[in-house]
Amino acid sequence: MKKAFTLLELLLTVSIFIIVAVFLFHIIDINKKTSNTLINKIDSLIGTYAMQELIAKDLLYASRVEIKNDRDANSQLFITTKNYLSSPFDEKVSYILSKQNNLYRIQSQNRPSKEKFSELKPQNIHLIYSDVKTFAVAPIQNSDSSYAFYIEFADGTEEFFSTKKY
Repeated sequence: MKKAFTLLELLLTVSIFIIVAVFLFHIIDINKKTSNTLINKIDSLIGTYAMQELIAKDLLYASRVEIKNDRDANSQLFITTKNYLSSPFDEKVSYILSKQNNLYRIQSQNRPSKEKFSELKPQNIHLIYSDVKTFAVAPIQNSDSSYAFYIEFADGTEEFFSTKKY
């Protein structure tokens, strides 16, 4: 009659347990990476949607929209709007790509320029995106209230969207 396990049986059991544990940890690691990728993608989409919604609200309440190009052929969007994010007295909103490739939304009483960033109140400057290579805005043909936006990032990804003032 056998009362204990042999050394070979114990080694075999421990080996099988270790192999199963390694596979489980590998599966958990893959699941964690997939989950983090999905969370980052969702955060990116939420950020993109929030930025698009902010621009759409600025255009919705706009009484005047002006688009100019800077020396690097990037668009500068100037809006006179009643969409007050910072202050009800600051009705001039500008979307400007800085020399450091950051896209800013600036709300002020007067139209700002890139050179006068330091004169603005910090609460009126909102970083929309960083590492932006190209920012382009154009009115959609046959419409005086619809605009197309193109943003190219330094990593090569691109965003296209359009807004309509109702």
